[in-house]
Amino acid sequence: VLDREELAPDDFDHPAYRAWVYERVKQARLGFLHGKAYIRGLENLRCRTVGMWFCTQFEGFLDAIERDGYKLRSNYDEVNRSTRWYRIAGLAASVPWLHLIDRLRGRRQTQNL
Repeated sequence: VLDREELAPDDFDHPAYRAWVYERVKQARLGFLHGKAYIRGLENLRCRTVGMWFCTQFEGFLDAIERDGYKLRSNYDEVNRSTRWYRIAGLAASVPWLHLIDRLRGRRQTQNL
């Protein structure tokens, strides 16, 4: 994109650059969607929790990039500060319950076999 559009690496506001960022964010969202589906299937609660936390942390960066209209910037400190604890609390509340529900469903399915 940089060569084709004759852009400098810091031409963040150029429409072609922002279109490239948009596509990358879209690919990342799809990757996280598939990754979280895989993580949800893990048996180990600790692995599930850490995996979901990892995805959630990076999705915060994608949220910030989208809020900025796909214009990159050099610093995303607010992602780590403002939303970190909110996201961690949400995971702490949901992951164990989802894990329990999945385990109970698995037991019911094996009992029906």
